[in-house]
Amino acid sequence: MSAPTPEQRRAADPRASSWVSASAGSGKTRLLVDRVLRLMLAGNDPGHILCLTFTRAAAAEMATRLQARLGDWATLPDDALDAGIEALAGTKPDSETRARARALFARVLDLPGGMKIATIHAFCQGLLRRFPLEARIPPQFALVEEAQAQALLAEARESALAEAPLTEAGAQAVARLAALTDPGRLGEAIAAVLPARGRPGLAAIGNSPDGVAAAQRRVLGLDLDETEASLLAEACEPPAAVADALARLAAAWIGANGAQEEAGRSLRAWLGADLETRAARWDAYRGLFLTQRNEPKAERTLAPKKVQSLCADAYAIASTEAGRVLDVERRLRAVRLAEASSALARIGLPVIARYRDAKDARAALDYDDLIAAARHLLEAHGAVAWVHYKLDQGIDHVLLDEAQDTNPDQWAVVGALTEEFFAGLGARPGPRTMFAVGDDKQSIYGFQGADPQAFVDWKAIFERRAHDARARWQPESLTLSFRSVAPVLALTDAVFAGEAGRGVSLAGETIAHRAAREGHAGSVELWPLVSGAEVPEPEAWAPVTEAVELPDPAQRLAAALARRIKSWIGREELPARGRRIRAGDVMILVRRRDAFVARLVRELKREQVPVSGLDRLM
Repeated sequence: MSAPTPEQRRAADPRASSWVSASAGSGKTRLLVDRVLRLMLAGNDPGHILCLTFTRAAAAEMATRLQARLGDWATLPDDALDAGIEALAGTKPDSETRARARALFARVLDLPGGMKIATIHAFCQGLLRRFPLEARIPPQFALVEEAQAQALLAEARESALAEAPLTEAGAQAVARLAALTDPGRLGEAIAAVLPARGRPGLAAIGNSPDGVAAAQRRVLGLDLDETEASLLAEACEPPAAVADALARLAAAWIGANGAQEEAGRSLRAWLGADLETRAARWDAYRGLFLTQRNEPKAERTLAPKKVQSLCADAYAIASTEAGRVLDVERRLRAVRLAEASSALARIGLPVIARYRDAKDARAALDYDDLIAAARHLLEAHGAVAWVHYKLDQGIDHVLLDEAQDTNPDQWAVVGALTEEFFAGLGARPGPRTMFAVGDDKQSIYGFQGADPQAFVDWKAIFERRAHDARARWQPESLTLSFRSVAPVLALTDAVFAGEAGRGVSLAGETIAHRAAREGHAGSVELWPLVSGAEVPEPEAWAPVTEAVELPDPAQRLAAALARRIKSWIGREELPARGRRIRAGDVMILVRRRDAFVARLVRELKREQVPVSGLDRLM
């Protein structure tokens, strides 16, 4: 195995807490394994190291790599072992370190339950098994798997929707939601609210629909009795001075005899209508002053020179009214949002209550409950000192993988778990470290409540903790990619060099990548969008003598890709391999496995290009 880069070696230093921002393909798993190895080489007990990963597959991959390295250390000749440890740590090992390295394989095998490498949900489950009474949960609780949770939630939703129309407020909520979405999307919306059900904010307002509605109106700056109808009634009755100015603008638009004439007649008709008619025509009125993107129209549209010759202050009148209309539109959107949220709370909170009751009847917890209960356990008063004391006997170093996808509740668990690391109150002397690796640019935003901003915020929190405790703090940024080649990385950097970069890097860091595969060839082609081919209109009354195939952009793209790949095979050189391209050298990545994939496979077979069948793609 190649030696780690200087950045990787500094980040794996077992004496320092480290926060690593690692771009895609920069070797995050290798870094995690290296740090665990160096922690154990430094004399730390393997049983006191906790590695939290994002998925069970990632945990298994890390455990497999770790076992393979330790197995090699147990059997390598001294010279090879010394060279491996020196490449890892940067210093030649002494006899004591060599002996420790050889013994680690057996020591890890003898650990009860093995190394602590798990997902954060699995860790919380194990924690709650040890402290069920302190967490106020059933000692023999069952875990609700995803499929069972979905079934219980669907049952609760159907029950709540069946009972809601029995009350006037419930019937109104169902009617509003029915106008906004279908039952499937409604279920997704309710499921999205589930992770927030135990948050202090909901508890503070009583978990009641009225409380949620009132709280959201305060956040949006709306009065409790403000409705869409009341807003429109106020907006459609401008003050007399404003109405007079608008009447002069309408006359100028009409008198200009240009593109504004029709708008002028619409404005005059709106001003002359009664209040009810004005409200009904509000959307058309808004279009006189705002674009389809809800932005004020330009001066050349609202008040060209001919209009201003008839009304000198035409643009001032029009722009002022555009601003007023825009403000009304913002408040209308806020009211609609508040009313939709109120309807969702009216239906969703009873669903959540029924779902909770169904779990309570089974003495069960779902994945979100695990996190919430663990957070309560670690943050609660009274039992928390005992929990921390017991945990101090078992955890000295925490490593967090894919930290950008850690949600706020999970961060609270990690934060509470490691708080004693920097307080000087641990059960044993010596440095205790926190290590996190992730990249806010790669966050699966919103997945399981993931919030990439939390990655940035918690970095500052841990940095402050380390500074206050005078502990070593080592932030690092890994930009060397082992996965791609320079031309691909250069294009990526160019795309995200401007505004796009600020949209994905919340920390404000410049997006830059370096290629480890120096000198390897590579290229990027940007193809134009493929559209449907023009089909000539048949002559009137002409008999159809053959089938006419409708244009299909996806089919044309599939055929074009198949032809391009066929042109490579056996003809184009593959410099990295020193031979011509083979079919197995080509990988096609698609956004989703839909009908396009079947078309592409069919076109490749038509061009006699060997291709894995759909059953081979997992």
